[in-house]
Order: sequence, then structure tokens, then C-alpha cells
Amino acid sequence: MNRPKVLCVDDDELILEALRRVLDQEYQVFTSTSTEHALELLETDRHFDIVISDYQMPGKNGIEFLREVKRRYPICVRCLLTGQITLDEISEFINKNIFHKFLIKPWDNQQLLLQMKEALQLLTLLKEKESLSQLAITDPVTQLTNHRFFQ
Repeated sequence: MNRPKVLCVDDDELILEALRRVLDQEYQVFTSTSTEHALELLETDRHFDIVISDYQMPGKNGIEFLREVKRRYPICVRCLLTGQITLDEISEFINKNIFHKFLIKPWDNQQLLLQMKEALQLLTLLKEKESLSQLAITDPVTQLTNHRFFQ
């Protein structure tokens, strides 16, 4: 059985190692200490199921990074990991669909695993939605786009 793939991005290697230890039993965990390197990993392997990003990092912050992930890979669950964010910011970024879930530092390991299971359920819904969207605009016989697509 293939384990779901998770990309964790944080400038603190200790945080990345802690995430790896918690998630490694059930997930294939990939880590990156920079958003630039993480985007290269995503470009190399487009099949990550979950992307977890720290909020405050040098270069692109977590929001800018997750916005780019959303643009390039819309069928991917995006999670923000932070210890410093306001409820208003969380609400704004979730409403703008920049990320789906937020994880608070320090985290409880059991709660983190539960959040990841919920993220996988969300991934299933995102894939089903994409599939239904394609079915709605595609002719089943010719596989060409239909009149609904042009409207």
C-alpha cells in the first residue's frame, strides 16, 4: 500500500525532524528548509498529498508559499504551521482558500495525526470535486469539451 506523501517546509531543522518522527509511520515525509527548495521538490514530483508550511520563514513566508502551491497544484491539501498568528489572519487566509488547515506550534502528536487523517479525507473530496467538474464539461462519447464548457 502506498503511503500518502507529505511535504513539510520549515526553516528550523529541529521542527522538521520532529514532524518526521511523528508522521513517518503512516506517511512518506519529505522536508525542506526553504520555500525555493520546496517548490523545486513539488516541480520534480507533483504528487504530494499534503503540504505543511511554517508561517514565518526567510524569503517567501508560508502564506506566499502556500498561495503559489495552490496556483500550481490545486488538488493538494495545504496546511499552515505556526505559533504566531491571529484569529483574524487565520479567518482571512482560510476564506481566501490559501490554506485548508492550520496547525499550532507546539503541537500535540495525537492531534497532529488526527489533523493529517482529516487532511486526507479533504484530499479525497478535492479529487472527487475535480473529477465531477471534468465530467460536467466533457462529452462522455468523444471526450471533447461540451456546450456547458463554452458557456
